[in-house]
Amino acid sequence: MFQAQMRTIGLSSFWNHDRIGILMKKVAFIYLLMCLVTSLNGQITFSFHDGVSILSSGSDLDTGGSSRTSLVGGVTLSAEAYLAGVSAGTVFNGASGGFGINASGTGDETQRFDNDNGIESMVFSFDVGGTFNTIDFEFIEDAAEAVLSFDGGNSYDIFAGSSTETTGGTTDFYTITETFIAGQEITLAVSGSAVSGENFSLQAFTITPSAIPEPSTYALIFGGLALGLVIWKRRRA
Repeated sequence: MFQAQMRTIGLSSFWNHDRIGILMKKVAFIYLLMCLVTSLNGQITFSFHDGVSILSSGSDLDTGGSSRTSLVGGVTLSAEAYLAGVSAGTVFNGASGGFGINASGTGDETQRFDNDNGIESMVFSFDVGGTFNTIDFEFIEDAAEAVLSFDGGNSYDIFAGSSTETTGGTTDFYTITETFIAGQEITLAVSGSAVSGENFSLQAFTITPSAIPEPSTYALIFGGLALGLVIWKRRRA
């Protein structure tokens, strides 16, 4: 009888120990999987125009009203159009001539960012943090064209021959590499130093979002660790 009880206790102890081991392995696997997702997380491209016609994100914003959103790769872009710091009376507009801002007033370049009736700008943010990698334009030609600025961060002058320019010509491609946090405002505007009548079209930009685990994932990991610790302490006691 006594020996049978000891065998039962031994088997139970071994079973509990085995369960702890399996649990801890699962928790470790989830953690490693999160790290892998983070390391493999790639770039996302928000496409507005291709030099011929409006593209996906441009179409999302070009639906009336000055404030719109675009969802790409699970990341939400929120953007608002401004003229001289005021959003009223402005809308995003894209077609064969490019993608830009249509502001009230005569002489406005309706499918470009311009300064004909005041400086046009686009203030935008993302619902996750990450790195802003590149931005692509059309019609960037002179020494003062556009400014890309990060609220609380750096500001970049975009013009032909600038230090950030990767390729010129009809494909005005610029490498930025600026980190940002979720909700941080980023402003793309016609440069205040640009001569009257300057304009450009936004074609695309890329970001690399930070892999942010869902709260439920954190709860699973810490809950599993806590449970394993409680069981381990009880066994030692």
